Amino acid sequence: MIETFIIDWPVLALIGLAFGGFATRDAWWRSRAFYAGFATAAVFTLVAMLSYLVAPDWMWMYFLDPDDVAWSLPLIPVGYLFVYVVGFAAAIPLRAGSRRMWLGALAATLAMEVVVLRITWDRYHEIGTTREWLNSAAHELFTATPTGPARTIGLMSPVIIIVAIAAFLYVRRQ
Repeated sequence: MIETFIIDWPVLALIGLAFGGFATRDAWWRSRAFYAGFATAAVFTLVAMLSYLVAPDWMWMYFLDPDDVAWSLPLIPVGYLFVYVVGFAAAIPLRAGSRRMWLGALAATLAMEVVVLRITWDRYHEIGTTREWLNSAAHELFTATPTGPARTIGLMSPVIIIVAIAAFLYVRRQ
């Protein structure tokens, strides 16, 4: 199990499900909702990839040595965007079935993310090297004055939210 994937993948599935609920059933892959959601997922993926560069030990949740799995880095964006597409495609029949089914899938995916964050919280909220984390010297992610890699990652995260809101508003103007 690669823990960073179980943290990020529900978010990407959630992005897919959310935007997929606004797509037309026919040619959904060419819909405005698909492209707006894809832009959001792409920005999330870009921030994740930058995080792999800034804090690789943290992105692997201190379970793996980043040097041992460096070969997988080119595959990660493909996997991230694939999960978005699967989430989006899943939303089409869910939304066609009923709005309630679609909202239930959104709620279940969000709940899954909350559970995963709860399980990995001791590793998630502290950014640094494995040595820093083991010595309780890693940088706190959620603080008013972030330091080290937490500062860089903390500054990138609002970009995802801004893009998501803009993309959602773009889709709603249909």
